[in-house]
Amino acid sequence: MLKESKEWLHSYIPSIKKYWILGAIFTLAGSICFVAFAFSISQFLYLWLNKTVEENYLYLAVVAVILRYIFNYFSQHYNELAGEKSMLSMQSDFLKASLNNQQVKPSEAVHIYSDLLEDTKPYFSNFIPTGIASVLVSGALILVFFYIDPIVGGILLLSLLLIPLQMIAVGYGAESIHQKNIQLFLRYSSVFYNRIQSITSIQNLGKLKQQEEFIQEKSTEVNEANMKVMHVAMLSSTLMEFFITFSIAIVALYLGLSLLDYLPFHERGAGYHFGNAMFLLMLTPFYYVYLRKFVSAYHDRNKAIAVAEQAYEIIKEQSFPTVTTSKELIENSMFSTIHVQDLCFQYQRQGQMVLQDLNFDLPNKGLVWLKGISGSGKSTLLKLLTGYLNPSSGTITLDNYSVEETEEWLLKNTGYFNQHTFVFTDSIRKNIALNQDFSESEWTELLNFSGFQQVLTSNQWDLDVRLTNNAIQLSAGQKQLLGFARLLAEQKPVLLLDEPTANLDSHSEEVLFRKLMELSKTKLVILATHQTSVKELADFQLELSLGSQIHFS
Repeated sequence: MLKESKEWLHSYIPSIKKYWILGAIFTLAGSICFVAFAFSISQFLYLWLNKTVEENYLYLAVVAVILRYIFNYFSQHYNELAGEKSMLSMQSDFLKASLNNQQVKPSEAVHIYSDLLEDTKPYFSNFIPTGIASVLVSGALILVFFYIDPIVGGILLLSLLLIPLQMIAVGYGAESIHQKNIQLFLRYSSVFYNRIQSITSIQNLGKLKQQEEFIQEKSTEVNEANMKVMHVAMLSSTLMEFFITFSIAIVALYLGLSLLDYLPFHERGAGYHFGNAMFLLMLTPFYYVYLRKFVSAYHDRNKAIAVAEQAYEIIKEQSFPTVTTSKELIENSMFSTIHVQDLCFQYQRQGQMVLQDLNFDLPNKGLVWLKGISGSGKSTLLKLLTGYLNPSSGTITLDNYSVEETEEWLLKNTGYFNQHTFVFTDSIRKNIALNQDFSESEWTELLNFSGFQQVLTSNQWDLDVRLTNNAIQLSAGQKQLLGFARLLAEQKPVLLLDEPTANLDSHSEEVLFRKLMELSKTKLVILATHQTSVKELADFQLELSLGSQIHFS
């Protein structure tokens, strides 16, 4: 599992490489500016001690400092872009998987999406970029050190090899601790959320004191887990600082003894003077700057890997097929017919078939009423039509394309909506658009058509209002309207709705059915509902009974 979760984490790297390359170029340019600054100051001091003042060196130092700050700004900007884009992509993929996985607890999914996945951002914006910078900058500086003084170069090269070894040794233990800490957070976040929801019942039953003690106990356990992570971080930093301080001290001692001519084992030559020694001494701490950042950021790596393992548990269940589908098919959302032939499905943990021997053809537009008693397999059929479940036997094919190509097309071109609307801690805008960009006119049309504009107007909200605790600010019906708006925002040619009016009043239900009828003029809309009022609106009817098809008309 750990290997697969790491591969999933690293699958986002290709899309952000360009930002790292730009960041690395500006980092290297900023480092060159520091070398110019150190050289200018050391030469100015050397000449000043010899009763000569060369102001040009000071001017060069000032220019180098200004340029360094400019280059560092752009370096940080591009690295932050890499982290932001990778995190948003991960959140988007995780959200899509969560929306289609009914086994996920809402509180757990919200915690992973809103809190834990944000911990992956420093991995892409800090850990990997500082690792690249460490190699580039330290590698370039070691050449400078060897060119001026091979002994200084040898001392620093030895320390460069020792520090990563201790970092890795501490890091493996830290990775395990981070994983346990996140599992504890996930377990108790659900517990705390349930206690908050049940606070009225707890108070009425006279169990408030008991639950207060319980929460206090679990909070203490979480705090102790946090302290373990802090202890490991402090240990790693302390060991690193020891190696670095010791190495700088050795270099300073060596340079001082060389200038005093107390080292008889080699000759310095006429070119070796205070200016060169000062230059090397100024460069030595800078040699460790990015290495320090890299070691500190190693804990960002451990957190990201721990988070990825938790998120991948949900993502893997909704992983896309690995087949190569024709670009023409994937980019083209148009189709003529979806063929369902001899379709059977059985959940692995259940002995009996949930669906068996289904045969029908779905058109490219129209309203299909999927009806049947509870447990007849309606929800399972809808999930099969999304491509997120694979048939146990039989096929679902699109026009004349293969089963595999059809599966990938369905994953890309179907929108799914049920009565359990997943709402994460973020703005209304992001909850609906899922990182898509819409113009003001598009937002107006979307909100009015979905009916969610009434929710905004009645609460005097705008789209940037932040929803928290699984949208505790919204009623169950309002959550469903938000889910409907999200479905429309995806702009898919096939819409699959599972009891979308379960929490709506009769008027809102009728309005929603009318909206679906309007959508069905240009899209295929499949609606699973017990409400018989939809019969007058539907173009087609598919009835199931205990997993078997009764009729399709």
